[in-house]
Amino acid sequence: MTEANRQKRYIGWTDEALCEEGKKALEKSHYPKAPDLVIASDLQRAAETAGIIYPKQKFVALKELREMNFGDWEQKTYSELKGDARYQSWLRDMLHHEVPNGESYPTFSERVKRGWEKTVTYFFDETISHIAMITHGGVIREILYRYGPEGSSYWQWRLDHGAYCSLTEKRTDVRRGKRCMLLSAERSTEKENG
Repeated sequence: MTEANRQKRYIGWTDEALCEEGKKALEKSHYPKAPDLVIASDLQRAAETAGIIYPKQKFVALKELREMNFGDWEQKTYSELKGDARYQSWLRDMLHHEVPNGESYPTFSERVKRGWEKTVTYFFDETISHIAMITHGGVIREILYRYGPEGSSYWQWRLDHGAYCSLTEKRTDVRRGKRCMLLSAERSTEKENG
């Protein structure tokens, strides 16, 4: 969590560091065992999160895994934007309304797809069977919508800062672009010894 997250501001491509509260929450949390590879968004908050959760793991940074670019709405809150007709139109139908000077949903979706496809290429290495992806809420929702079990919707996922989701499927099926059939979404739990 960043200071802007705490203030409920849109921070898509804003390269903001984690706030102290966010760092402490991650340090106190328990996550699954270290994966074979960590892939993260190239933004500072994702890199810091990767370093806290999996400090001994190297990670690959992908620009394709950035949050949506909120353009003119970066660093703004709902309260600041609610009177903007373009914002209200976008909230009602983000598929057909673009963010001013930002990214349209189709552009965002295509970029995330490229990031997923780059990630999947690592599964061609037989020594890699578990990849952790550290990214942003919109990206996670897009991946779950596009590659999670059939019938999921983009907005059905409640994603707290520091939560994790696990998609499980056979390596060969993932490489073929099939949807993952097993999904678990969980909040991180606090470590027993702090």
